[in-house]
Formats: sequence, C-alpha cells, structure tokens
Amino acid sequence: MCPPEWERKNLKPLLSRNSGIVCLSILLAACGPAPIATPAAVLPTATAALAASATSTLAPTPLPTATLTSTPTATLTPTATPTSTNTATPSPTPTPTLTPTSTLTPSPTPTFTPTPTPVPPGTLILAPSVTYHIQGSGTASYRDRYTREPKENVPYNIDELVTIQSVDFNVRYGDLNTPPTPLDSPAFQEPLPGHWGTTKVIDPSGFDFVAAKSAELVSPDDTPLERARKIFLFIREEIEYDPAEIRASSHRETLEIVLREKRANCAPQSLLFVVLCRTNPVPIPARVVCGQFVSYDGRVSTHHWVEFYLEGIGWIPADLTLASSEPLFWFGHTDVRHLPTRAISQLPSGLDHLWQLSSYRLQVVP
Repeated sequence: MCPPEWERKNLKPLLSRNSGIVCLSILLAACGPAPIATPAAVLPTATAALAASATSTLAPTPLPTATLTSTPTATLTPTATPTSTNTATPSPTPTPTLTPTSTLTPSPTPTFTPTPTPVPPGTLILAPSVTYHIQGSGTASYRDRYTREPKENVPYNIDELVTIQSVDFNVRYGDLNTPPTPLDSPAFQEPLPGHWGTTKVIDPSGFDFVAAKSAELVSPDDTPLERARKIFLFIREEIEYDPAEIRASSHRETLEIVLREKRANCAPQSLLFVVLCRTNPVPIPARVVCGQFVSYDGRVSTHHWVEFYLEGIGWIPADLTLASSEPLFWFGHTDVRHLPTRAISQLPSGLDHLWQLSSYRLQVVP
C-alpha cells in the first residue's frame, strides 16, 4: 500500500540525508570481522598500510572544505532570488484591492443621504388616493347653500365613483413671498354659505370686531401665508372644539358667541377662519368647504373645513377641527377621509351634505 501523500513528501528528503550513514554502516558491518581474523605478525604491516592510507586520505582534505564553502554560496544565491521575487509579487497586490475601495466609498453618499432634500414650501405633494362609490335615489329637501332658498322634494339619482387624494402643500413652516391677491380677483367672488351671495370682500363694518381681532393677530410685514398661518393657530389654540351646535340668527351673532365663549364645532370654526382672512388688513381669499368625513371604520359624518388662496399657488386646504399633537399638521393638508360635497357631480345643486338626501350608500372601492 502506498503511504499517504504527506508521508511520501516527508520521507524522501530524510532518506536522501541519511543515505551516506547507511552506506557507511554497511561497510563497517562487512569489514568489521577482518581485523579479528588477522594474525599478530601481520599487524605491523597492516598498521603501516593503514598509516599510509590515512596519509593519502588526509591529503585531499581541502577538497571537501572547498566543496562545502562553495555549496552554501550556491545555495544562498537562489534563496535570495525567490525572496526578492516574493517581495515584488505582493507589491502590486494591494493596488487593485485599494482601487475599487476608493471608487466605491463616495457612491453611497448621494444614495443614502441622511438628511433628505427639503421640499420647497407650496409644493403640492400627492399621496395615494381612495375611490368612493356613491349610490342613491329619491328626493331631497334642503336650503340652497348660497341663496338659502328652501327647496322641497328635489329628485336625485346618483351612481358615481369619486376619487379623493391626500394633498399636502408643505406650508406648515417656512414662507412664500407671494403678493397679495387683488380685490377684483375671481378668488374673492367665491360665495360663502348663507345670504352673502357673491360678496367679493366682507364688509368690515358688518364684522368690525372680527376685523379688529384679525389685525391684532398679524404684523404689517407678514406675507399672506404668514397671516393665514397665524389666523389658523389662533383658532386652534384659543377656540375649543365643542360638538354642540351654536344657535344664532346670523353669521355675525354666531361669531360673537364663538369669540365670547371660545368654543365651536367644525362649522363655526371654519366660518371664523374665513371671515378673519377676508377682513384682514391684507385680505386673503378664503372659503368654507362642506363635505363628509369618512372614518376608517366606514362611518360617514358631516364635516366642514376651509381653503385659502395664494397667488401663484392656488387653493390650499386646512382643517381646524381634527385632533393632532402637531398644531399645524392640518394646515395645508387633507387626507382621503375628506370627501367634499362639491366633488359629487350628480348631487342636486346647492346641496351641502349627503345627509340631506333621503337615502344613499357610500362604499370604498377596493
């Protein structure tokens, strides 16, 4: 049986080094009995022969010395050669290894930036949308949203898909140096709920106490966005939400109660925001949005929020009622739960809310 590979590799040099010793041992074994068999008379002759043999053997002694001297020299020379070869070989090795490292190091920097590039204020950010399927037929009795004229038994037939998208204008902080909206702008012609019709700018004389409060909340150098934000924060911080309805005979009386008692539900809160904006020393177009709030569990409730107008940006939503740990979270932002009545094109004209229909069904399209 052949020995294992490691044994073959280790035994071969061992045999090479000891081959001389083995031969000498064989010689001694073969020649050893000869001196014992030699007679005493022959000893002098053998001794002389050995002396002569020793003399002739010792004479060439320098030869092995010269041989040994040259052997290490020859051995050391090739030894140095692989050393220099090995030294030169690793030198280029780190070079290719370091090159990709230095190339890859800057690559992650733009990809995984710890601080994302901020979105400029006023940029419309659209989030995923939800589609509602609204169905119903029957009659509706209500007061017209703008003329307040009573309408009785108005027929309707609705089978409509309405898609609502979360929007965010990123105006909670920062500023937009937009110019004031001219008083003859169509934005001021947006009618308000009630008998005001197409009043462009609310007459401050009719709401002098609201106009005075609006002037207190702002600074002369404030931009329209800063003014709207300060008005929003005032209502959020000073007017407590109260679901109870405020019974009054006019909008003026309603706002007198709100500012005196510092409580209101979503409708008077929204009305106060609109009037504060429109009676401001630098008037801001604003309007009340009537609609539905569709909760996550599918319940539908009447809701009001607001929109204000900035030149070059457009109508920006805001909700003064929804709770949030961030006071400005709903400033410039509404989500898919806000379903404005105006988005339903098949409703009777001037209708404020779905609850004014005799029957309807609203479902979320999966």
